[in-house]
Amino acid sequence: VLAGSVPNGEAPAGAPATLVVRPERVRLAATPLHGLDNSFRGMIATVAYHGQDLNLQVRIPEFACPLLVRLSSAAEGADALAVGDSVWCGWSAADSRILTR
Repeated sequence: VLAGSVPNGEAPAGAPATLVVRPERVRLAATPLHGLDNSFRGMIATVAYHGQDLNLQVRIPEFACPLLVRLSSAAEGADALAVGDSVWCGWSAADSRILTR
């Protein structure tokens, strides 16, 4: 179950929906993240350096497509992240939006 906020305040029960989260709001850790509304274990599929940013795609078994994550390349441990690493991803419901179709 994913937690997020609905922009207009209501979503019809059972309606198809998409959850979106800004990539820079996702936290990564080697161990489970506590105190966040959403937390999933995944595997790093891609790592790309873009100047001061590190962009990652994390494959999470429950998700249809990879989760995009953006970190500062200066963040602690960022230089050790590699394709194939198992990581925990998490974010607050306040940092995500549920869009209905």
